[in-house]
Amino acid sequence: MMVLPRATVADDSAGSEANTAEDDAVELTLDEAVRLAAERSNEVRIGGLRLEKAASELAAARARRGPTVTVQSSGSALSNPPEGINIAKGAFGYAPTYQSAAPVAVPDQEYVLVADAEHT
Repeated sequence: MMVLPRATVADDSAGSEANTAEDDAVELTLDEAVRLAAERSNEVRIGGLRLEKAASELAAARARRGPTVTVQSSGSALSNPPEGINIAKGAFGYAPTYQSAAPVAVPDQEYVLVADAEHT
């Protein structure tokens, strides 16, 4: 059991001037003294607030550590797509050959380098 001076413990009878020296002391158990110190100590309050702040920061950090997902997309369409690239038979003229007296078309068939685009 602990004995504290009345000045450190709030009491309704503190205003009485007829108190003796024995009346100026209050008996407290250790648990009561610790509870009073915790209730009245600014350092304990500040420590509690710091603990709450640290817990909040930890929760925020844990929320940020998960994976993040980013999605992007784009698209386009041509209303008048360009025509493909074709080389027509004989586009470069005709050339004589040693096998025939008639000239042969160069190229000898039509080539499609890029097909015509479809309208979308």
